[in-house]
Amino acid sequence: MEKQDGPIIEDGEKNEVEGYGDLSQSRAAIWCAVGIIFLVDVLNIVLTFVLDASTDVYVIASTVIDVLLGVNLLRGKRWARTWILIRVVLGLLVFGGMAIAQQDYGALVIQAGYCGALLILLTGITTRIRLSSGVTLFVVSLIAGMILALMPASVATQESLPSGEPKIPSHYTTYTSEGLFSVSYPPDWAPATSVMEEVFEDIKEWAETAAPEAAGGMEDVRMVFIAGIPFEEGYYPSVNVIVYPKPLFALTLDALVQAETQWARENLQQYHEYSQVKTTVDGREVIIIDMKGHDPDMGTWRYFQLYTIKDNLVWVVTTSCILEDFGYYEDTFDQIIRSLRILK
Repeated sequence: MEKQDGPIIEDGEKNEVEGYGDLSQSRAAIWCAVGIIFLVDVLNIVLTFVLDASTDVYVIASTVIDVLLGVNLLRGKRWARTWILIRVVLGLLVFGGMAIAQQDYGALVIQAGYCGALLILLTGITTRIRLSSGVTLFVVSLIAGMILALMPASVATQESLPSGEPKIPSHYTTYTSEGLFSVSYPPDWAPATSVMEEVFEDIKEWAETAAPEAAGGMEDVRMVFIAGIPFEEGYYPSVNVIVYPKPLFALTLDALVQAETQWARENLQQYHEYSQVKTTVDGREVIIIDMKGHDPDMGTWRYFQLYTIKDNLVWVVTTSCILEDFGYYEDTFDQIIRSLRILK
């Protein structure tokens, strides 16, 4: 026969209490912990299958495990509590580390609050203070994390350059296009000039699907350069340079970037800006955007993108890779986009 749930004691009392089942925690603490676990699972399912319309085997497997552990925790099984605590601690170390590397502070706050709440609720003797602290910590971290995740970087910050602009690394290769522009990239990257038209047609086709009302404007866009590390199926990671006529509304570079990022927020899944930086490249004002977006077929990608205006033309340099690889290529991407030189 299972042990009955004991009372919740006031903090500081010394009398021994009998917990729930094989546990030293009260029934209220167990139900709160299981509620938090199942709520996070529901949120993961909604974000994965409803917003992204994609199948994530990890989310399915993780949810099944959580349901199994949660049901047994409700039965008062000590082994279920042990494995839940192991999962949340490992999750904080692994996913928290990934969130820090990707500068995804919203996910980091939620992960930390989730782990902290379950540690408070599922360890020690339940007291009223521990019970309220665990629930409050989770609720506050969930709200704060969602605010951080959804908060756009709508205003470009001014970069402070110590002494002149960063120099192009001497070992980089420089591509020059008929005296129009030049861009530099690492020696193991190669230009993909032979496939530029094909790639551009693919982009136009994607734009027609994602936002048909905006696709017509791409007729005036010209992709003038693509490069990357060659492999059997293409180039990865990659950089591309596009040019298009300055829109009538783009009285300033800030206005142009604000309009472009607004389109991205409305049409890219899981769009998030980490930063916008206003600086100078080759003596010309530019805005550099660090952002991410999700594609159901290709996953989540991270982008470094430079915008600048010369006469009546907008120049955009975009470097990209999957989210997990960004830490390795971040410095390279920054050097590539800052190497743009508009020659006439």
